[in-house]
Amino acid sequence: TTSEPAALGLEGLPLATLHIVDCDDDSSVPTEHILTKQSLSMAVSAAPLSPLFSTSARIALSGSSPFTIPSSSVPRFFAISMWIYVPSGQDMTAHRTFFFKGDVSSSERTPSAFFAPGTSKLLLQLSTEDNLEESIESNTEVVEDSWTHYVFKLEEFQYSVYVDGVLDSTLVLSSSAIHNEEDLLVGWAPGLTGPRMIAGNVEIWPAELAPAQIGSMYSAQRSSFSTEINLHPPNLFIRDDDRHVGEMLRKLLSEVYDLMNSETCNDPKERIALWMEAASLNSDVAALHAAEMHLYGTEYENLSKRDEEGFCAMLPVEERSSSAGIEFLRAAANLGNGDAMYKLSMMISSGIGISGMLTLSESTLKPL
Repeated sequence: TTSEPAALGLEGLPLATLHIVDCDDDSSVPTEHILTKQSLSMAVSAAPLSPLFSTSARIALSGSSPFTIPSSSVPRFFAISMWIYVPSGQDMTAHRTFFFKGDVSSSERTPSAFFAPGTSKLLLQLSTEDNLEESIESNTEVVEDSWTHYVFKLEEFQYSVYVDGVLDSTLVLSSSAIHNEEDLLVGWAPGLTGPRMIAGNVEIWPAELAPAQIGSMYSAQRSSFSTEINLHPPNLFIRDDDRHVGEMLRKLLSEVYDLMNSETCNDPKERIALWMEAASLNSDVAALHAAEMHLYGTEYENLSKRDEEGFCAMLPVEERSSSAGIEFLRAAANLGNGDAMYKLSMMISSGIGISGMLTLSESTLKPL
């Protein structure tokens, strides 16, 4: 007997005349058109898959807003692949969002993943027809200050996570997973913030993504994510709490903004001195502006006034220090500044070193 491709659910595959041999007598079928059930299975499993959504960008997530993948790119069953870098210095035992897809009003969350409260592991959660909150913890803990590859794979009756190409844990569902039409939010959920982290190569794949393909994906991409990102400040930025710090910081910031808004803003040395002093009081914005002045002579916001009256003078080249600029950028990122995290990750993903002399374009230092 023979079957047509449509009857087998194989529409779209590049198969012409297809005969499935179910009997001993196949003499009437041309030999070149015969596929046994075994060879058919191999042909289907070898069919190439393509991502349904993909971005090669490095995305800095502050925890207060998400990277959004539209629901139109997320089918009912799918796999999401991404590289994650979580800087240390955060409470990784707090309950925070890794990614979320669901309806808050109904508590539906298919699928979602969180940083499990009280541990350094991930908590996989989703809703089924019988249970709104089925969950399982990962076996491995989240590694800080290092890139880790995650693939979360949702099928009708199971939900799995792969860590660095290897199956970590699988939640076998009591009933069919519930589907929702909500967007997928990475790094934030309504009512539950996420940690500071950087996401890279975020992709949505069909659920048919096989374990061997996940392993190959990790092996092919890991060389691009081997660079450590030092988001920690130098000792200059470690200061004990002081009841006068808030007042001092407000005074410094007011003074430097008054300088920038004056009709004549001709003393860049005074500006950068104020930014650096404010940065030492743990101001992420001041650290960011000090970094910008050291790296290319002026604050980003000043560039919009380049051809206008009130444009602030740029710091002379001989007064700039690329190494100091990087340290201030690290400090701003460590203090939670999303612009600084983005700029630092862009430097690394663009192949720009973070030690020695740097040549940075304005586009490299663009804000989010």
